[in-house]
Amino acid sequence: MKVRRLFIVPTPEVLDDLDETLQEHRNAGIEAGVLVLSELPSAIRVGETPDIAILDGELCFENKTDRRLPPPVRDREHVLHRTAWRRHHQAVATACHQQRHHLP
Repeated sequence: MKVRRLFIVPTPEVLDDLDETLQEHRNAGIEAGVLVLSELPSAIRVGETPDIAILDGELCFENKTDRRLPPPVRDREHVLHRTAWRRHHQAVATACHQQRHHLP
């Protein structure tokens, strides 16, 4: 299964903050890239940004995120909460994939 992730950031100044995360994704075999919103034409930067997961060419879940997010919070409580949230959604995506492809 091929997994790709595109991080959408507001300006190039935050790219350094993503270096470690991008490397972790790539080390795990995930194709990871970055899209800088400020470098896009204004017609493309209007509205919300979809965040989707695609497994084996099938859309499994989609949600909308506001592109004007504040800088990430890095305190321990938030990191633990975000980790639990991410694991839950990964489990949902896995279940969706298994159900769609009738896997045990």
